[in-house]
Amino acid sequence: MIESTKRREFLAKVGATSAIGLAGYIGSATGQQQGGQQIRVGVLQPVTGDLASVGRPIRDAALLPATQLNNADTDFQIDTQAEDTQTDPQAGISAAQALVDAGYPSITGAASSEVTIQVSQNVLIPNQVVGCSPASTSPEITGLQDNGFIWRTCPSDTVQGEVLAQIATDRVNASSVSVMYVNNSYGQALANSFAQSFGGQIPAQVAFEQAQSSYAAQLQEAMSNQPDALLVIAYPESGNQLFRDYYSSYSRDTQILVTDGLRDPALPGNVGQPLTNVIGTAPSAAGPAGNSSRSCTTKRSEENRAYSLPKRTTRPPSKFSQTSPAVRRTPEGIFGTTCRRLRTRPDSRLIPAISLTRSRWPLTATR
Repeated sequence: MIESTKRREFLAKVGATSAIGLAGYIGSATGQQQGGQQIRVGVLQPVTGDLASVGRPIRDAALLPATQLNNADTDFQIDTQAEDTQTDPQAGISAAQALVDAGYPSITGAASSEVTIQVSQNVLIPNQVVGCSPASTSPEITGLQDNGFIWRTCPSDTVQGEVLAQIATDRVNASSVSVMYVNNSYGQALANSFAQSFGGQIPAQVAFEQAQSSYAAQLQEAMSNQPDALLVIAYPESGNQLFRDYYSSYSRDTQILVTDGLRDPALPGNVGQPLTNVIGTAPSAAGPAGNSSRSCTTKRSEENRAYSLPKRTTRPPSKFSQTSPAVRRTPEGIFGTTCRRLRTRPDSRLIPAISLTRSRWPLTATR
């Protein structure tokens, strides 16, 4: 009876985890320890590189449930190991291989879509290791021939591209939008999704590489036809320099749209300018702390909101002082996620909110 009670307490703490998740986490050959079974979870996030400001809190959140559960009275021991992708596909492959070689049957990560795709194709799928990303949004991930091993807890950028187009039309009143995008799977797919959804003109689509010393030439190409708005799809480190270059040569008369990759509370301070002409979109999902019991069939039009990047301040901006969305959703991505596949595009009523605040749909792992 005592053993049964402890197991029920454990399951109550970690939430409703999918069968595929727990099957991967609980080891058999190496899993027996004093007092019960061992759950092994690898963490693969960018602690350095272009997405470091996002990857560090995701890593910390991924490790938090293990700390909490290891301090609780359960029959399980949570074993974790974290590796740095450096926001680089090759470094990510090496880091993922280190986790696989160490015997971890499941991994939370990566963050960058390009890294997730390369890691999945070269390491996780061949070794039959489960991967679940809380941040990789490229539609290309949906089509991976993964044999059921690759998952994510965030929506595809097919959704975000539609919402960006809606905001550009309805809120910005733009009839022309130039697009600048990071030259990888994330940037290319999201730029294409926006282009397919936007009903106005796109004078320029300009690709750029990460972590360059200047983006003046790319900005000149994007702004040469004087578009009504500029869409920037980038990561924080590159975004810092890109916005510095923008404000040194262009005015705030042009509205700038940004995506989830640039949702960094440190961005205004790093740029050194008030980003008063910048708004953007980002997917979010409610975890156990949010109101996840509400129906997920709320119409998308009632849920979609844009976020505005705050002016530079001497303290963390109020809109970003809440816990990062990446921190909120990663623990559920490891232990508390109800997994299901969306092999086809979901009905629009089931598409999660693209907003600054928490959405009201239950978190699920999708393809």
